Amino acid sequence: MIARRPSLSDNELLAILSLSHNATAIYTTEDLVIEAANDAMLAFWHADKTVIGHKLEEAVPILSGNPLLDLLKNVWRTGQTYQAQEVPVVYREKKQTVYFDFEYRAIKNHEGRIHCILHTANDVTERTLKNLAKVEFSQHRLGQMVMSSPVGMTILRSRYLIVEIANDPMLEIWSRKREEVLGRSLIEIFPDQIDRRFPSMIYSVFDSGAPVTMSEVFIEIADKNGNKSSGYLSISYNPLFDPEGNVESVLITVNDVSKAVAARKEVEQNRAALQKLIEELAATNLEFEAINHELESTNNEFVLINEELSSTNDELAFANEEVIKSRDTLNLAIEAADIITWRADLGTGEFTMSDNGAELVNAIGNKLSFESFLETVGAGHRERINQVINKAIANKKKLNIEFQLKSASGQKKLWYKLNALPHYSIDGTPTYLTGTLLDITEQKEDDQRKNDFIAMVSHELKTPITSLKAYIQLLAVNAQKAGDAFTVNALAKSNAQINKMTTLINGFLNLSRLESGKISLDIKRFDLALLVAEIVDEAKTTQNTHTIIYEPCEGVLVNADADKIGSVINNLINNALKYSPRGTEVTVVCSSNTAEARVSIKDQGIGLSPKDIDRVFDRFFRVEAPQMQTISGFGIGLYLSAEIVRRHNGHIWAKSEIGKGSTFYFTLPLA
Repeated sequence: MIARRPSLSDNELLAILSLSHNATAIYTTEDLVIEAANDAMLAFWHADKTVIGHKLEEAVPILSGNPLLDLLKNVWRTGQTYQAQEVPVVYREKKQTVYFDFEYRAIKNHEGRIHCILHTANDVTERTLKNLAKVEFSQHRLGQMVMSSPVGMTILRSRYLIVEIANDPMLEIWSRKREEVLGRSLIEIFPDQIDRRFPSMIYSVFDSGAPVTMSEVFIEIADKNGNKSSGYLSISYNPLFDPEGNVESVLITVNDVSKAVAARKEVEQNRAALQKLIEELAATNLEFEAINHELESTNNEFVLINEELSSTNDELAFANEEVIKSRDTLNLAIEAADIITWRADLGTGEFTMSDNGAELVNAIGNKLSFESFLETVGAGHRERINQVINKAIANKKKLNIEFQLKSASGQKKLWYKLNALPHYSIDGTPTYLTGTLLDITEQKEDDQRKNDFIAMVSHELKTPITSLKAYIQLLAVNAQKAGDAFTVNALAKSNAQINKMTTLINGFLNLSRLESGKISLDIKRFDLALLVAEIVDEAKTTQNTHTIIYEPCEGVLVNADADKIGSVINNLINNALKYSPRGTEVTVVCSSNTAEARVSIKDQGIGLSPKDIDRVFDRFFRVEAPQMQTISGFGIGLYLSAEIVRRHNGHIWAKSEIGKGSTFYFTLPLA
């Protein structure tokens, strides 16, 4: 029979508990009433036995507002034990900080309800201060190691990447001074690196706690003045942990290996060159063997070659005679056509012409400089010739241009057509130009006489046409009053034909003025978008055969002649309507960039072939196609439009495909 164990009373248990060297207290109810506290805990509270039986928050004022009270209440509510180590407690009166390990443990009765909370605390101030001293010493030693390292080292604190310390090699790599980086974020110091991979790799060290190493990374770093330096670096990111095991900083080590990389690459190149040389030597030996065999057969071939050479010499003599005949024929044709041949050396500027050309400019002999040749060109044409020649050289294409040239007497302006072809050295450098000059003065005079005749006839036709239009309008009014529908309809058709005739006559007059240089531009600043919108609205009102779509732009200011540009837009829209089937769409688009405004007119018409696109802006050009036979016109509208745009320093062009329609574009410089 087992003897009954003696039980201890509550007072005996409390007496034993009071003997513990650890601070111990017992609390009851959710209000944390102090049920018991040993001397160590009372000393910790700076209180005596009178606090027993009172609420902890009221009995111990030093704990008022302390988060430890909330933790105790949470233990009472949840029944979960709470432990903490090296918790600092500040005694304000003594201005002293003490560190404790403590535990709040919920004690439950036989029914599972919380009976009380057992609070134990152990003063670990001495141990904690020693640990802090060790940490401080370690940090000091780490700082010394960083500063004395021959390679670049720095420590970045927190995810803000604050520079805590950076040694001289690192400052040299960064191209910065110490006062420019300490206490600042790495992202602030190097904002150009935000989108690069380096910040994200540093963040990954904070997230994972794992080090990252990279070898021979090519990097560019700009100093505060924007000057860039580059090189190859070997980089390592190592985490530094706080006492809780969290990454608080990252130690970065950077070693400049640019010289080593350059040396290795040089060795690799030398090794590759040596290997190639060995392979070439092996191939050379094989070639020598083959050559020896070939020499044997070559000796036999020489005998045959000597026989063939005799025959070839006879053929060459005959061919030479044919070349001489061809050259004489060409020279005869050139002389008969009075064509001037020339050559311009782009390196020396020397300009050589045939005798008839040198005679024209009154040159000594047949050589003169390119600059002196340009002096014989009319002042209005010199810059244009230079531009055309430079463009042809850059694009490696032949060129042709018409210009005025002074005669030897200087009394008469002669018109010439220049054709040229650039020549290049093996490396692609332009070396010289060759070409011809053809006198087209008589042709130009014929054109002028024709333009004068067209202008005169057009001018003379305007008066009777105007009178005829007035009579028709008067007859139409009378017929309408009389209710004669047939006559009204016939007169309306007659009036439409007169309008077409008026448009044609105005076109001829504008052509004459343009080519005689009498057309003037009234340059003013205006909003191109408003002009396009106005013309599109007018076109929508005056026709019902097509759907006109307008894609507008805003605030496009240009310096131009609004009436002339308006006639260009009108002509392009009318052409789109004329050359596309009824019921199709015509799209007008206005747009701009930083330098120029652009207008495009797109139709769904018959389209143009590539050869027709190259000539569509030529004077009097009309496409030869079955579909065009029923469409009226003389081929001057696009020519006039192109000349107007070019005189505004703009560009005009077209894109098209047979059966899929055409798009005409023109641009003007912004104001």
